[in-house]
Amino acid sequence: MLILVRDKIEDGTLDTIKQGLSDQTEVFVVFNTSATSPRALKPIEADTKQTREMVEKVQKALPQSYKGFKGIYALPALLSQASCLADYGSAITKEQQDKFLAKYTQCGDDVSCQMEQLSQESCLSDFATFIATLATDTKDKIRRSIFAKANAILGEFSDVVDRVAIDFAKLFSTTQSNIDSLEVNIDKVCEANRQRFHSIVSNELQVFINQLREDIHEKIANNISDDEFRDYTQATLQEKQPDFQASLATKMSEQTQALLKDLHDEFEDFERKVSSDLASFQ
Repeated sequence: MLILVRDKIEDGTLDTIKQGLSDQTEVFVVFNTSATSPRALKPIEADTKQTREMVEKVQKALPQSYKGFKGIYALPALLSQASCLADYGSAITKEQQDKFLAKYTQCGDDVSCQMEQLSQESCLSDFATFIATLATDTKDKIRRSIFAKANAILGEFSDVVDRVAIDFAKLFSTTQSNIDSLEVNIDKVCEANRQRFHSIVSNELQVFINQLREDIHEKIANNISDDEFRDYTQATLQEKQPDFQASLATKMSEQTQALLKDLHDEFEDFERKVSSDLASFQ
């Protein structure tokens, strides 16, 4: 693509061009320099302030597409090729052409020589060579275009892979954090319930012993013999043991259910967190 500019190029123009470009399009800036007299014909340099500013602007807007700069004096270039110009009454006249051609006194009256010199100094010859190069470089351009397109696709794929890898790393980190938290919480639940089980056994045993002690002390107060004391103690143990075992079993069962509920809540909370993280990842 050739972008023909004269004094400046607007941001809106570059935005419009950018929207219509493919990733493989090559863009060249063609600077049409004004020249209304032969004295204005000088080499067009790419490092003048005006030219440099335009080139930098295009490079900034189209960093992947910009490929180069060419300058041309459009009016003198046209005059170097025109052969049927009117003497007056036209935007471009024979008088203008003669004024430019008269510069080349070394050619004498040889108009062909004059026009060739004007073609050279107006940068038309160089521009024509540039266009011919673009036209004859078709195979190489196609190859570069294919490579550029493939590289763009690979770049996009690489970006997708990188994003997926980053997201997966975050998911893995979050899941590992949830697992660590689950392990800590399960340890806390188990420790808390271990203490509760210990307290249940200790309390039930203490109640059983206190009741047995009260009954035995009451019997001792009646001044019974050793044999009677032994028989009474054994009978009392046998009598109260089933109630002790039943009460202990009931409270242990209740605490076991409480433990299972605590564990279920922890795993349910873990599952909820993991499901939420997976939904965000997808």
